[in-house]
Amino acid sequence: MKDFDAEYGDAGDQGFTVKGESFRVNPGVHPSVIQAYEEAEFSTRADVLRAMDVAIGAFLADDDARARWKALRERKDDPVTLGHMRAIMSYLYEVESELPTTARASLSGGRSRRDASSSAATSSPAGAAT
Repeated sequence: MKDFDAEYGDAGDQGFTVKGESFRVNPGVHPSVIQAYEEAEFSTRADVLRAMDVAIGAFLADDDARARWKALRERKDDPVTLGHMRAIMSYLYEVESELPTTARASLSGGRSRRDASSSAATSSPAGAAT
């Protein structure tokens, strides 16, 4: 008999740190949390931020963490950016779906788009075959 409790039961100590604050997350959050976020209609950036705050808050391990998240999000100096929130949401998707939460290997082989395009931009059209 396959024992899913043994295989997926304890996800261990998972969490994230942003702007010097560390948060433990509950990997056992109900899948409807992600589904509600995915199905939400956003007409403004404020709608997106509110939906992200709700989803992130649902993953946080306890009320203390949710209060600290709220205070961090309300901070005007050195704020949590939309980029931070998108990265956190990506991480939480991995936690919820039990995908690996480690950094992915670069597909560029060490070259950034800037490197690739700058070499093309510096090539002379005079050297092109006609």
